[in-house]
Amino acid sequence: MHPNIVYAYETTNRDDLEIELEVESYEQFKEILDELRTKFDDTIESYKHLVWYKENKVKFFEE
Repeated sequence: MHPNIVYAYETTNRDDLEIELEVESYEQFKEILDELRTKFDDTIESYKHLVWYKENKVKFFEE
């Protein structure tokens, strides 16, 4: 597995696979995406991406 992929899982919706990447920049994201598209060119029919810059920690229960 690619070192920047932190999650990869099959889905039950119309998408077959979802992955999560952790990258330093949008440029790095595009490079990895191009790498995956080249490697799996015969498999990938289409793709969508979401980008977020910050993930907040949520505390559900008080300690």
